[in-house]
Amino acid sequence: MTGAEENLADLEGKLFEIPEAKFVQLVGFLEKNLERGGDTTPLRLLLAKMRPRMVQVRPPRRNTVKRQFCRPFEELLYNTKSLVPVDGRIPRNAIDPIYKLFEEESDKTDLGAMELELSGMSVDDPLCDAIGSKIWAEAAVNLRSVMVRSQRDSLSKRDLIDKLKGEHIYKALGDVVDILEIADIVQSMRKQLPPRPIQTLSTGVIKIIGEHMDKAIRFAPKKAETLLLVAMGCLEKPWEIMEALEKLALEQKKSIDPTLSALAVRALVTGAEQRLETMRLDLEGGDYKPDSETLARQIADLAKTMLGAKSAVQSSGQGKGLDRQLDRARKSLRDMVTVNILNGADQSIVSNLLLSDAGAFVTGGAGIGSWDLPPDEQKLREAEQRAVALRLCARYAEELGLGGEAEEKLSVLQGQLTSLTTNMIESMHGRFLSTKQRNSAEANLYASVRLVELLAGPDVANDLRLKGVEALEA
Repeated sequence: MTGAEENLADLEGKLFEIPEAKFVQLVGFLEKNLERGGDTTPLRLLLAKMRPRMVQVRPPRRNTVKRQFCRPFEELLYNTKSLVPVDGRIPRNAIDPIYKLFEEESDKTDLGAMELELSGMSVDDPLCDAIGSKIWAEAAVNLRSVMVRSQRDSLSKRDLIDKLKGEHIYKALGDVVDILEIADIVQSMRKQLPPRPIQTLSTGVIKIIGEHMDKAIRFAPKKAETLLLVAMGCLEKPWEIMEALEKLALEQKKSIDPTLSALAVRALVTGAEQRLETMRLDLEGGDYKPDSETLARQIADLAKTMLGAKSAVQSSGQGKGLDRQLDRARKSLRDMVTVNILNGADQSIVSNLLLSDAGAFVTGGAGIGSWDLPPDEQKLREAEQRAVALRLCARYAEELGLGGEAEEKLSVLQGQLTSLTTNMIESMHGRFLSTKQRNSAEANLYASVRLVELLAGPDVANDLRLKGVEALEA
């Protein structure tokens, strides 16, 4: 891992510690520098890792025609290095080539005037909707025209695909145009719904989704599918859309539209596969490799998504094909957990705690000693990350078929660390320590107790802490 990658990995874990005001300033600084041109890859990579905090803080964003252009489909955007299209999602790397195509097909003077007008408004200014509506309408007409022209013959289509730099971008272009054509309906739904991600699928939320799906159908029957995908993107648990479809069908006294339910479950399954593929590419040498704790949290979230998708597939009656896809993804996720979290976790945690380069304390025939230096902070952090990852893994391992293996490894490691910490405390009794050694011993004690807490829980850890303090004061 390069120095830049290490800094990025370190930053992701601290994003939620940055004061909100400083975080807002940082977002503004990065976005301003993005507009200067040149190689913006590092900035885009950094912003991608900041998005979870940006969703929470929602800092004011720079208002541009490009940002307004993206507003109708922002819930569907995702980061990926894969070239495989995903139902109901739009890769972020499709934005630049599609927007460039829109610019080429539009009046430059008109775009410049709108850019100037938007620069004096906040993104949340109600007047933005009027300008946005004009942008969406113009983009829908111009880009649909490009697509129609490209479909005249195979050569025209190939030329457009080459211009966009890939069939996956061409597929995204069609999805973007579908949404832009009903952008006003999308924006109306978004304004009436609670802030994203919507945690509770209440009766009111279902009603709003249903009303706007009806509006989309009146525009064109197929547009109900488009709006459904946007609605799923607004939900914290997108698989709950099946519940919404069931309640809407019951209210209208008719069966669930099989086309809509099929689309929803297909989007859930392919979305889970996409996230798994992106994680795999990151681990195999991408620009950024998550630490074990971050990876474990990503895997835990994906495991929940897979369970939700499986439930949606079963309730939809869509057949065994999607079930088999999910089973394959589940097995791949299980292998990822085994290789990146379970294998070597116990040795890594113990060695990072006890065998630091600083020689803070080591095990030997005479017990634990050498209190001259405190623990190595970097190695201690790595040990804590592995401990959190292992504990998280044990929570969802049953769903991945790893219950016995994860629980056994966790249990053995709990016993190891508890025993080592107990031996450490016993070695302190009746021992003269200089002030420096005492401070170092105390730091080592709390480091060890912290790991015991992460793996075995607060009760065991607190008991060891009290015994350690008593030994130091004896």
